[in-house]
Amino acid sequence: KKAHRCLMPNGYLVGHVPNGFSIWGSAIFWSDATHETAFTEESLTQWCKIVGFSRVEVWEDYPMGPRLKDKLRKVLWKIGSFPFRILLAAETGKINSKITMNLFFKAYY
Repeated sequence: KKAHRCLMPNGYLVGHVPNGFSIWGSAIFWSDATHETAFTEESLTQWCKIVGFSRVEVWEDYPMGPRLKDKLRKVLWKIGSFPFRILLAAETGKINSKITMNLFFKAYY
């Protein structure tokens, strides 16, 4: 609520939060004493709309960077996460599940 009140019209809030939907969600949540809650794409969107944001974009925090090592990690993540995505699609019908340890989001005023 405080962040929303501080924003100018057409402003936005960018954040990085633990992903409760990730199979590693509890590991990232409990690895930092400042984490008070974890979110899913759906719960993050709900909370942002409750406090007055009009639109929320959420994306995965997968490995990225300019170095060869970073690019290799990204490729390995894409390949390795594929079976989990298939299983989630089979159970939930949702094709684009966000399963990284953390989520990035952008909430618009």
